[in-house]
Formats: sequence, C-alpha cells, structure tokens
Amino acid sequence: MNPLKTSSNSFRLQKKRLAAQTAYLTKRIESLPEGSATVYSVGNRIRMVGSSGGKKIYYSRKDLPLVRDLILKKYLIKKRDELAEAQKLLDHYSRFEQKHLGQAEQYLMENPLRAGLLKDFFNTGQDPSLTASLSKWAEAPDRCAGPHQEERTEETLFGLFVRSKSEVMIATYLYENGIPFRYEEPVILDGVQYCPDFTFRDPKSGVFYWYEHFGKMDDPDYVRDNVPRLISYAKNGIIPTVNLVLTFETKNHPLSFPQIRSAVESVL
Repeated sequence: MNPLKTSSNSFRLQKKRLAAQTAYLTKRIESLPEGSATVYSVGNRIRMVGSSGGKKIYYSRKDLPLVRDLILKKYLIKKRDELAEAQKLLDHYSRFEQKHLGQAEQYLMENPLRAGLLKDFFNTGQDPSLTASLSKWAEAPDRCAGPHQEERTEETLFGLFVRSKSEVMIATYLYENGIPFRYEEPVILDGVQYCPDFTFRDPKSGVFYWYEHFGKMDDPDYVRDNVPRLISYAKNGIIPTVNLVLTFETKNHPLSFPQIRSAVESVL
C-alpha cells in the first residue's frame, strides 16, 4: 500500500541525474555568445533579428552561425528551466518522504492491539489457495537454533520477538503490506547454517527472497565479520538486488521505513 510506485532510491538517482544535466547545460550556456535572436519570414524572405546590450540588431546571412548559437542558447535556457521545475518536484517528494512516509506503520507499532484487529485485512491476496499456503508457511514454528536466542528482546505487533528496534520496523512493514515472512529461517550453505534476518515470499507467486539488515556499519569488526556471509550467499545464488534485500545503518544514520520500502520493492 504505497502512494508512489517509484522507489525512493529511484528518486535519489533522478535528482543526481538532473543535477548533472543542469551543470552541463549551465556550462554550455555560458560558452555561447551574449544576446538574443529570432527568425521569421516576410513573404519568401527570412528575416533574422536580435538584440545585444539593449540594442536591436538586424542580422544578415553572414551572421547565420551567430544566430544559430543565440537560438541554441535560448533553447538550452528553457531546457534548464524545465529541469529546475522537475528538481522542485523531486525535492517536494523528498520532504513528503521524510515527513509522512511510515506514519501508518508507526501508528500500528504504537499499539499492537490495532494490528491484531486488522489481521484479516493484511492477509488478503489474489489467489486464496496460495494465500492459505503462504500463511501456513509463515505461521510455522520457529526453526532457528542459532546462538544468542536470549537477545530476542524486542516484541513486534503480532507477538514475534526479534533482536532490535530496526527488525521490529522491518517486520512491521512486511506484515502491514501482506508479505508472508519468517524470522531467522535457517538455510544450509556449503555445510554451514545461516539464519538470515528475514525470509519472505512474493504474495502473488510464492517466490522466496531473503532480507539481511546490517545495523552496525560504523563498526569495522562487525563489517569484517559479515563479509564471509555475503560471499557464501552469492556463491549459492542468493544475490543482492536479485533475491537478497540489504539495508544498512549506523548510529548517525538509523534505518527508516522509506529505506525498507525501497529495498523490498527493488525485488518484488
């Protein structure tokens, strides 16, 4: 249930592209001569008129290259103005994203009873038989036997205990959007058991995806310890942006609902 289908990451890329195009146009405009020019016809003859320094100028055929440059300059200025308006729209979306996106999820997180009353709403799907199958899969008993189970101290809207506030946010997003998932569902890769943070499935097709959130990216030891996991995933066909979702955070850059939405939509 997203107001915009385009991901926030896509908007950021568009803003970057617009900035580069604007810089190029500005440089090109500054390289062209001062003044203005236009062309019009009188009978069978073409007239070229312009201005420079506040004075009206009539151009002759020998001035054709100059007239062409002046018309090009006017065109490029208008094109730059178009990009400026597009930039305003993207900036407006960024303000919307920062202020409003995630409010619905936050509303449910404030009181788990609200989510419980809406369970049927979140579980709606197009194929009743597939929906029932996915619901059964998502509700199966927890199978992860990984270390430090006592660290699951944060409770989600629906009674699942996870390890961090960020994982509560991820679980809330998946739950609210009707995406069936399991927490720390084990996978065996090259004889080693891993428990990805979340395993989720496409509600329409049942295809499997995995989600890993890295919450201490400002800790070099933490980053180094997790590199082998990503290498093992890739060797076994669990690949970022294909069927593996990744999000990251530091103390100064906490996880947000827009990041979660963008990451999940990148694969679904």
